[in-house]
Amino acid sequence: MKTIFIVALAFALAGLFSVRAQDAATQERLAKIEGRLQDLADAQDAHKRQLDELIKAVEALQQQLNKPNANYVTQEDLKAVVNKLDEARKRDDEKILKVVEQEFDRVAKLLASKPAPAPAASSASSGPTEYFEHMVREGETLSAIAAAYSEQHKIKVTWQQIVAANPGLDPNRLIPGRTIRIPAK
Repeated sequence: MKTIFIVALAFALAGLFSVRAQDAATQERLAKIEGRLQDLADAQDAHKRQLDELIKAVEALQQQLNKPNANYVTQEDLKAVVNKLDEARKRDDEKILKVVEQEFDRVAKLLASKPAPAPAASSASSGPTEYFEHMVREGETLSAIAAAYSEQHKIKVTWQQIVAANPGLDPNRLIPGRTIRIPAK
């Protein structure tokens, strides 16, 4: 029985060594798997950090796209500028028109108050030697001009005399702004 016991003990010890050898190989495999799992976890963390950085970069770009760019002008901006320019132009036009009208009136008064000397008349000319200069205004007629000068300067002048003093003058088509001669005698 001792023999059997020794043989059984030998088998048990041999089995124990083989179990320990298998246990050591399993431990080694587990250590390798744990290492690989740790590498995968580290790689996953690195990918997460990279993904977070990319997400932040995309959000920053979206914010930049949503910001109005100072380098362009909208149609509303252009319309506002055009409206302001139009208003300024209209104000300037009104001022200029007032000044021009005042100057026309001033010049007309000066011309109406002083008879201008006529150019040197030739010996064959039988016309008057003195005349007034009158700037034609919108809507005036030769008859109205003659009547005004007759009343203002106490001279007798007709529209026919005005036509005779202004060669080439069409009594039916007076041009505003044109200066005509009004005979003073």
